[in-house]
Order: sequence, then structure tokens, then C-alpha cells
Amino acid sequence: MRFLAAAPILATLALASCQAPKPVALPAPAADSSVLHFVGSPLSGPSLHPSGLAAVSYQPEQLLGVRVTMIVLEHMPHDDLEPLGAHTRLIAVALGEQPVLPTARLMLDARYGELPSAVAPAELEKVLPLAVTGRTRIIADLRGVLPVGVTASFRVADRQPVADALARRPVQRCLRVDLYRPQAAGAPQVALTVEDVPPAPRAADAPALLQRETALVDPPEGPCLVLIAPFVFTDSPTQAVAIVIALTRGIGAEYAAASDACRRNLANPAAVPAPGLPTFDWTLWAITAAMAELDRPEGRRAALVFLGDQTGAQILPELALVADDAVLAGVAARLRDPSGPRRDAPPMIDKQALGWKLDLTALGLLRDMQSSGKFPRELAAVLLAQTGEAGRHASSLEEILSGLTGYAQFERRLVAENTQYLEDGSPAARVRAYDWLRARGQAPPGYDPLASPRERREALEKALHPSAVGGIP
Repeated sequence: MRFLAAAPILATLALASCQAPKPVALPAPAADSSVLHFVGSPLSGPSLHPSGLAAVSYQPEQLLGVRVTMIVLEHMPHDDLEPLGAHTRLIAVALGEQPVLPTARLMLDARYGELPSAVAPAELEKVLPLAVTGRTRIIADLRGVLPVGVTASFRVADRQPVADALARRPVQRCLRVDLYRPQAAGAPQVALTVEDVPPAPRAADAPALLQRETALVDPPEGPCLVLIAPFVFTDSPTQAVAIVIALTRGIGAEYAAASDACRRNLANPAAVPAPGLPTFDWTLWAITAAMAELDRPEGRRAALVFLGDQTGAQILPELALVADDAVLAGVAARLRDPSGPRRDAPPMIDKQALGWKLDLTALGLLRDMQSSGKFPRELAAVLLAQTGEAGRHASSLEEILSGLTGYAQFERRLVAENTQYLEDGSPAARVRAYDWLRARGQAPPGYDPLASPRERREALEKALHPSAVGGIP
């Protein structure tokens, strides 16, 4: 049920106000609030592209005014309100080392509603069906403007920071609502974000991990939208925050300060912090989590495939898909070596460098298995696909891997080694080398691995010396 069917609720409120004494006002929590504007959507974050900034129009009649009122609640209301999940199009969740969680926890009890018309902040407590759930208090009354292509971000945060284990600095728990106007017509997009420590119990000495949940909710059908999310301020008897969003077509003098703030934010976009948890890339922490997952046999294969995808590794994911559990255990053991890729990768890790180290580890394992004579056919196929004919010979592979510094040098050595095998006496070896080179656009023009020795030599000579005329007698 939406707030639009509010007559029974208002009657209940009137009866309650006649029978119950006026409660003591709810103490104001220690909270900070702010409004920021940036070009871009709530999910993309601020864009610094000049074309986006140049397209912003500040004509008052073309702007959308937004008034956001934050109200703390003594109790979390449940009755007469619809779950937020029923009006949610997308939920993005991040916690610690896991960039995506299967379910939302911070917004599990969040609620959604609409009012038939905009209401002045002083009258909100009389209109909303919130007073019956306990005491309330307005803690922020914020204004913003919405040009086309711009997001207005309204934030309220607990002033008492928590020491987040990943950010390695004190961070604020907060609620944020972002409104984005992709086009002049229609309602703006609305995103609700909660950044908090999950309510699940943890050891007293366990580090706090700030979780972020962002819900892209249905745009309002009318001029006033209400979102209610569980949130507890430090040293305050609050259980939730109601966010009342009122929209106005065109702006008047009361939005002058908000319009000026929008101009300042967009004029200096680099100074506007990205919404959410900035300072590091969550995929890097996902890589660290995948490295730790190598200790679990049941998660090893998926972790290796994920690492290959995230770091650009070429050989490791192919090996992970076909190798048996014993081989995967060998890869994990080598990655535990201090000289191998770090298991406790810091936020500033170089993903490309890690991908190369992972591939080098996989190549080293394949080389050693090949030398030992215990080389399954499926792994031989992986090595052949990645290295050509050179990968079939332990001596060639050893020479190629000696002192490698990166993919570019690795590729040059493979091309040179496979080119030498074009002169091998074995037709099968020549075909394999030629096919590998041709797949990479490195095969000599006019060369046929099954042609006569004279024709093969002429093709190779022309490739090495394009200006040469004639063949080799």
C-alpha cells in the first residue's frame, strides 16, 4: 500500500494525538549533511568529460528543483508501508573483499511510499504515518537542482567515524540519495545508498568492514517520494531515517543558493568526490579474495578462472578449465611461494603485472610436468595452443622462459622459435609452427609447410629479405 491511500492512517494519527500525551522530543543525533552536484549518473559517478559539462543548461524554467528532508525515527516502521525491494530495479552490494554479495542486508527492511503532494518540513510529522511508531526529528532540510545529465547527491552521515579495515582510515557511516535527470521529460532516476557496518555479529577484535548497498528504485509517479532505511546513529535512540523527496518543475528564488552550488560543483568537477566508497578499486580486493580462495580445493578452479579474467592472464584460465584437482593444487602451492604473486595484494596492485606473474607460474608448472614425462594430453593441448611447436620441446620452452620480463618479450621469443621450426625436417612440426604463426599474423607470405624444401626456403628468404629477387639455387 502506498501513502496515497492515507485516509485510514490519518484517522489513526488523529485519534492517537487526542489520547496520548505529547512525547519528549527525540534528541538530535550528531550528524553531518551535504549536497553535491556532478555530471553523470548515480552508478557511473562524476564524469570529467568536457562535452558533458558544456551541455549543462541552467535556465530556471528548464531545471528541476529537489528538496530532500531527512527525518530520524525512534523505531523502524513496517505496517502500511511497501517494502523497498518491490520498487527496486537494481541493487549493487559491496562488502570488504567481495565486490558483489548475493543479497542485501542493510536495506532488508527498507520501505517505499509516495505522498499525493509536497509537504512543508514542519508538517511532515503530522502527515506521514510515522508518529505512531515513536518519536521523530528532522535533522536535515536540503535543496538541489537538476539540469539534464546531472546528478544531485544528498547525504547525511554519522559524525562518529569508524576505522574501516580496507580503507585503512576512519570513514563515516552514511545514507545517501542520488537523483539523476537523463532527459528533460519524465521523472528523474532515484538511487538510495546505505554505507554501514553489517549488523551480523563479529568478534570484538575483528576489523570493521564498511558495506555499501545501492538500490536503483522506481521513479516517483507524483511530486513526493518517501524512502525509509534502517540506520542507527551513534549514541542516539534512532532506528531508521526517512528521506522525503519533493520535486518541483522550474525553480524560484528559494533555490538560488542550490543553483549557485550546482554551478560551482560542475565548474570544478575534480573537487567533487565520487559517491560511495572511493579511494580504491573494489575489483582489486576481489582479486585478493580470489587469491585467498586458492586455499580451498572446492573453490580453486573458479578462483583461477576469475583471476585470469580480471588480470588479463592468457594461459592460467585455460589451464584452470581443463586441469585436474592435483594440477590445480600444484598451481596453488606455487602461488604460495614468496617469490610468486602476493596473496595479500594491496589496493595499489598492478593487475597487468599480476596477470603476467600468474601466467609465468602456470608456464613454469607446465614446463616441469613436461620435463618429468607426466604430461596429460589436455595440458599439452593448452601449451600447444599458447606456445605453438616450441611448447612441445622442453629445451625450447626452457630457453623461451629464461629471464622473461613480460608479455612482449615472451611473444617475440615465441615467434622467433616457431619461425625456426618452419625449417624442421618433420612435416607435422612445420604445420604446427605455421598454424600458430598464421593465427597471429606472423606467418611468412607464400610459405607452405608441405611444399618442397626449395619452395620453403625461397618463401623464408623472401620473408627475411623482401627486396631479394629470385630464389636460392
